[in-house]
Amino acid sequence: MRMTVTFTAMTARRAARQLLLATVCAGIVGVGRAAAQGTTTAQAQDVVAAAQNAAANGQPSSAPADDPTINGFAVEDAVKAGAAVHFKIETDAPAFSIAIYRFWNGEAPDELIETLPAPAAPQVQPPCVKDAATGALDCSNWSPSASWPVPEYSDAGTYYALLRRADSGGVNHILFVVSAP
Repeated sequence: MRMTVTFTAMTARRAARQLLLATVCAGIVGVGRAAAQGTTTAQAQDVVAAAQNAAANGQPSSAPADDPTINGFAVEDAVKAGAAVHFKIETDAPAFSIAIYRFWNGEAPDELIETLPAPAAPQVQPPCVKDAATGALDCSNWSPSASWPVPEYSDAGTYYALLRRADSGGVNHILFVVSAP
């Protein structure tokens, strides 16, 4: 249980940063009608502020679909098409899957891009390092669990890796951005 509470605060901070990065990139590359209307940035700032506030107070993420027993993050928040994105994952699941999706911001159903080969399970990682002065968590000491070589023909935009436990069906999401090569 300690890992879940510790990692949830880090997840909220990272998700807030990734959401802001994805929103900024969406506005830059023109992905999504909402970005073009200029409302996404203000809404994203509200979400980021709420997530950072929750993280600062040690509260768990409010995302209803996130299962705290399968966690992870992308080592690279943004990659160019043709490069690889690496994932670090921690779970006690006896088996799990990773599917890569393109996020369409409600404009269309998210597009399944690829299902990655199942990594060895469970994925046991060392505890994250906590800075005593700031309380910030650093999980860079985790070992890589999987990677996805982004095809060179990939469209720029926001993508996510959907982590799904085979036993309970619980899911979690890892956001990342793909930019033009």
